[in-house]
Amino acid sequence: MKSQEFLGILKDEVAARRLVEKDVRHCLKTAYHQVSKIGHGNTGFLTLHHGNLSENQIAALVIVLRIQADWPDAIRWKEVRKQAGSKK
Repeated sequence: MKSQEFLGILKDEVAARRLVEKDVRHCLKTAYHQVSKIGHGNTGFLTLHHGNLSENQIAALVIVLRIQADWPDAIRWKEVRKQAGSKK
């Protein structure tokens, strides 16, 4: 992936989620490690739950997952937002 593509995805996610780029970049340092911990030993389908991670962490993970989406054997994933009024 070219750096311009990465920067485009980063900027898209930061803007769409109304986050601070510096904070998301900080979470990118561990995003691959997070994905690799939760992406192995299961069906290969990853669900990102908003109740389990900060918004910056979710954005960083989404960036990594979007980058790898066109790779062979890419991790399939979805994002699940917390429902209004839900305690979890």
